[in-house]
Amino acid sequence: MNKHDLIKAIAATSGLRAVDVLKAMGAFENILVDCMARGERLSWSGIGSFSVREHKARSGRSPFTGLKILIPARKVVKFSPGKSLREAAMKK
Repeated sequence: MNKHDLIKAIAATSGLRAVDVLKAMGAFENILVDCMARGERLSWSGIGSFSVREHKARSGRSPFTGLKILIPARKVVKFSPGKSLREAAMKK
Protein backbone atom coordinates (compact mmCIF):
# COMPACT_ATOMS: atom_id res chain seq x y z
CA MET A 1 0.00 0.00 0.00
CA ASN A 2 1.40 3.39 -0.93
CA LYS A 3 0.48 6.83 0.38
CA HIS A 4 -2.23 7.40 -2.23
CA ASP A 5 -3.88 4.05 -1.40
CA LEU A 6 -3.68 4.81 2.33
CA ILE A 7 -5.37 8.18 1.84
CA LYS A 8 -8.18 6.56 -0.17
CA ALA A 9 -8.61 3.82 2.47
CA ILE A 10 -8.77 6.31 5.34
CA ALA A 11 -11.25 8.46 3.43
CA ALA A 12 -13.48 5.46 2.70
CA THR A 13 -13.33 4.17 6.28
CA SER A 14 -13.80 7.49 8.05
CA GLY A 15 -16.23 9.18 5.70
CA LEU A 16 -13.88 12.16 5.32
CA ARG A 17 -13.01 13.68 1.97
CA ALA A 18 -9.69 12.57 0.46
CA VAL A 19 -8.55 16.22 0.42
CA ASP A 20 -9.07 16.49 4.18
CA VAL A 21 -7.24 13.21 4.81
CA LEU A 22 -4.38 14.46 2.61
CA LYS A 23 -4.13 17.65 4.71
CA ALA A 24 -4.13 15.63 7.94
CA MET A 25 -1.44 13.27 6.62
CA GLY A 26 0.66 16.26 5.56
CA ALA A 27 0.30 17.78 9.03
CA PHE A 28 1.33 14.46 10.64
CA GLU A 29 4.40 14.26 8.38
CA ASN A 30 5.41 17.82 9.29
CA ILE A 31 4.99 17.18 13.01
CA LEU A 32 6.98 13.94 12.77
CA VAL A 33 9.80 15.67 10.88
CA ASP A 34 9.88 18.50 13.46
CA CYS A 35 9.98 16.03 16.37
CA MET A 36 12.83 14.06 14.79
CA ALA A 37 14.77 17.26 14.04
CA ARG A 38 14.51 18.25 17.72
CA GLY A 39 15.49 14.74 18.84
CA GLU A 40 12.14 14.15 20.55
CA ARG A 41 10.24 10.88 20.73
CA LEU A 42 6.80 10.60 19.10
CA SER A 43 4.61 7.85 20.55
CA TRP A 44 1.40 6.60 18.95
CA SER A 45 -0.40 4.32 21.40
CA GLY A 46 -0.92 0.82 19.97
CA ILE A 47 0.96 1.61 16.76
CA GLY A 48 4.47 2.36 17.99
CA SER A 49 6.99 5.11 18.55
CA PHE A 50 9.52 7.02 16.50
CA SER A 51 12.78 8.14 18.07
CA VAL A 52 16.24 9.37 17.08
CA ARG A 53 19.25 7.16 17.75
CA GLU A 54 22.88 8.19 17.52
CA HIS A 55 25.43 5.89 15.92
CA LYS A 56 29.02 6.51 17.00
CA ALA A 57 31.83 6.94 14.52
CA ARG A 58 33.53 3.64 13.71
CA SER A 59 36.10 2.19 11.40
CA GLY A 60 35.21 -0.05 8.49
CA ARG A 61 36.59 -1.33 5.21
CA SER A 62 35.83 -0.14 1.71
CA PRO A 63 34.34 -3.09 -0.22
CA PHE A 64 35.99 -1.84 -3.42
CA THR A 65 39.55 -1.19 -2.28
CA GLY A 66 39.78 -3.08 1.01
CA LEU A 67 41.27 0.01 2.69
CA LYS A 68 40.23 1.05 6.18
CA ILE A 69 37.86 4.01 6.26
CA LEU A 70 36.26 6.04 9.03
CA ILE A 71 32.48 5.86 9.06
CA PRO A 72 31.32 9.16 10.61
CA ALA A 73 28.86 9.44 13.50
CA ARG A 74 25.27 9.92 12.43
CA LYS A 75 21.72 10.07 13.69
CA VAL A 76 19.01 7.71 12.43
CA VAL A 77 15.26 7.46 12.96
CA LYS A 78 14.16 4.29 14.74
CA PHE A 79 10.61 2.91 14.76
CA SER A 80 9.55 0.56 17.54
CA PRO A 81 6.21 -1.15 16.86
CA GLY A 82 3.55 -1.17 19.57
CA LYS A 83 1.90 -4.25 21.02
CA SER A 84 -1.19 -4.29 18.76
CA LEU A 85 0.93 -3.80 15.64
CA ARG A 86 3.31 -6.62 16.64
CA GLU A 87 0.36 -8.91 17.38
CA ALA A 88 -1.28 -8.11 14.04
CA ALA A 89 1.95 -9.01 12.23
CA MET A 90 2.20 -12.32 14.10
CA LYS A 91 -1.33 -13.50 13.21
CA LYS A 92 -0.32 -14.95 9.88
